[in-house]
Amino acid sequence: MTSNYTINGVVIKRPTSFKIERYKITKSERLSNGNMVMDLIAKKRKFILEYKIINASDLNNILNIIWESNDMFFTFGYVESNATKSAIVYTGAIPSDLFRSDPTDWVWESVTVSFIER
Repeated sequence: MTSNYTINGVVIKRPTSFKIERYKITKSERLSNGNMVMDLIAKKRKFILEYKIINASDLNNILNIIWESNDMFFTFGYVESNATKSAIVYTGAIPSDLFRSDPTDWVWESVTVSFIER
């Protein structure tokens, strides 16, 4: 199965699960009468890629772009509702659990890669 997910144009392994969280960034305050007013600053998204199981070479492909690099922002490409889209993102935490290791094959489980829109 072909992956529709890229980081800086590099194809990465298709995640087991792909989630999008949508946020409205606001500035709010209370007026002297107690009413709250709010200004919309921006609409942003958080992309969550989850891998139940991923081998070391596929995980390293991702980490070499987002972790080993000194760059803070990346272009994340994905497909949403049959439309190819992209966003400029930075990475959040990347938790992972070691599933199996031997001299020739490391396998990780429960890996989550979070991208937050710039």
